[in-house]
Amino acid sequence: MCRLVRRVAGFVCVAVWSCLGGSAAWATFIDSNDLFLAPASVPVRIYNPIDIDPGNSVTFSSSEVPGATALVGMHILPVLNPNPASTDGSYTRAQLGGINSGNYTGYYAFQPNADYFATTISGNASTATFDKDGFYFVELQTIKGKHLSNHVFLVAADDALAEDPAAGAKDKVGPQRKITLPAVDLTIISDGDPNDDHGGKGAMANAMKLFPTAMKAKTIADVIKDIKDYYDSHGKKKFEVLIIGHGRPGSIKIGTQRINNDADSTMTPAAFQAAVDQYVSSIHFGSCSTAAGAKGAAFLKAIADSGPLVSAYNGAITYTPTYADANANAKQIVASDVPEPTAMATIPVGLIALLWASRRRRFPAPMMT
Repeated sequence: MCRLVRRVAGFVCVAVWSCLGGSAAWATFIDSNDLFLAPASVPVRIYNPIDIDPGNSVTFSSSEVPGATALVGMHILPVLNPNPASTDGSYTRAQLGGINSGNYTGYYAFQPNADYFATTISGNASTATFDKDGFYFVELQTIKGKHLSNHVFLVAADDALAEDPAAGAKDKVGPQRKITLPAVDLTIISDGDPNDDHGGKGAMANAMKLFPTAMKAKTIADVIKDIKDYYDSHGKKKFEVLIIGHGRPGSIKIGTQRINNDADSTMTPAAFQAAVDQYVSSIHFGSCSTAAGAKGAAFLKAIADSGPLVSAYNGAITYTPTYADANANAKQIVASDVPEPTAMATIPVGLIALLWASRRRRFPAPMMT
């Protein structure tokens, strides 16, 4: 786990007066190409985010890496744009590997030395400023003994995951990308967990800023009532709804209650489907990893039992006050795309092995040479 480094409020371009001429000499910044960090080099692991407000700065030094004696490089990866080569904007491992120092400007949602900066290294330290909401991965290259070592930190500038850590889910993140959530008639956001606010900067607080007209639900019963009320007040016609809450595979949390088939369930997906089916034509879940794995597939199938269009993401979702983003390789999964158990039995054994291998693939751990 990376530890919290020193925060510096305000912009880092500070004037220093020359003893000889009295003129102001401004701090210089690392060149944009030198600041580049390849998305494929960022390992998926558990990070302890460094939380700051947009526009503020963090000073990183060689002392942040145990055993390091010198800081020799600073590289930063911001949020990615949706992948133009895929319909849902996600990236494959190979596509992430194709982002390099010659083409990154077309993939980065934020640009170095325009939206984020880092001062040239002095005294084995560099101060980075992050002007835009979102996740940033910061790689420090340090000297440890006679070898070069890379260590990655995560900076969250007013950005928060919609994941369910209270139930054991971990904040595993990789390169992020901006996403467009489904256009719907009604949006409902979880608003009942006193531990979620984080000073007004938690995932749900940010989602409320992003969707200021959304309904707020403290319980699952509130969600069901909001859906019924909308149906009754809009001509009793079925409609589309987006539900935002914390999630994990096969689960979404509303307030402190959960819709899932797990031991901490408040309501099963099948029971929720039965309660809202007559009112909705589609249900979309804007929560972390709800569609992931076998539990996610079962969740989607139960909600879609009688025919409504149902979708959820199989990776981490984050919310800022101005946009949502997801893991670069996260996908929006539609229930109709999930194969039936009997259909899986017809897939050749070799293909099953290949799918399993790709499912287990992870980004490499940091190189500690």
